[in-house]
Amino acid sequence: DADSKDFTINLTMADHLDASHPYMKYASVKFMDMVTERTDGRITFTHYPSLQAGEMKDHINMMQTGIVSMANSPAAILSEQLPLSNVVNLPSWGLPTDKLAMAFYDLATDETSALYKNDFEANGIKMLFCGCFPYYQLQSNKPVETCDDFKNLIVRSPGGSMDLILESLGSSVISVAPTELYEAMQRGTVDAMYSPQESLIPQALNEVMTYSTGNLDLNSFIMMWDISLDVWNTIPEDLQQIMIECGKEVTESFSNDLIKEYDAAQTELEAQGIKFTYFSDEELEKAHNLIAGVSEEWKKTIDSKGLAGTETYDAFAKLVESYKNK
Repeated sequence: DADSKDFTINLTMADHLDASHPYMKYASVKFMDMVTERTDGRITFTHYPSLQAGEMKDHINMMQTGIVSMANSPAAILSEQLPLSNVVNLPSWGLPTDKLAMAFYDLATDETSALYKNDFEANGIKMLFCGCFPYYQLQSNKPVETCDDFKNLIVRSPGGSMDLILESLGSSVISVAPTELYEAMQRGTVDAMYSPQESLIPQALNEVMTYSTGNLDLNSFIMMWDISLDVWNTIPEDLQQIMIECGKEVTESFSNDLIKEYDAAQTELEAQGIKFTYFSDEELEKAHNLIAGVSEEWKKTIDSKGLAGTETYDAFAKLVESYKNK
């Protein structure tokens, strides 16, 4: 494409955490560096980390109104705008997180899928890359090692289908922004937080917890990074192709990069005196039985809104199955 030789653009990227946080380092920062290098500087970025551009709940609106070109969008927190994407956060997919992320990538970039049409096209955005966080654990100031220990806990949930999981285990869920979580734990506004280990130390949350589960592993969490379709359509096709390739590479590497961070974080947390509790096989089976109805409930709720809940679930289940053999 001859036109692209003289084409240049600076894309603004909104993120919710500091640029040194693993989620940024292995996703948006890595992507921006790759794209800038492979386009020989024709595409550059201005990064607004740590909610500098605005609250995460407004990220999609910010892309729609042209405040930023790109932003991260967690399905759980933006479940009103991205209802179908929460399919990944449902329990019991039984896939390593790197394969889980790739299965979602395939569905979210398939322009014939209900998920693409509803969550991306209808919002005027396109997903360029995504990543699944390591399976979530529960951090608290009292030990949680049986299903009964979940009862009557007020737990900070990321939202979406994760609310259903925690409620099925007997907890009350509360929504707290990541930036306000430290204070909420410190004050006892919440009894526990449902989070991945690798994010605790960068946010100093290790200072306000004493215990963590070590093997709960009920579900993961999908984070996407999107671009405004209005902006995307101004970029020449050959440069779009470079961005797509970089996005796929980041998606493929992100989850495994985070597993290493997760393992290192657990070692460090243990060294700091955080106590890890482990559910017995019997208690894990109980937990899985308690949350067994979550997926059906999710499908029913989404379908009742006139959206393709069951269709999306079935399409994703098919992809998950195919990745089990890869």
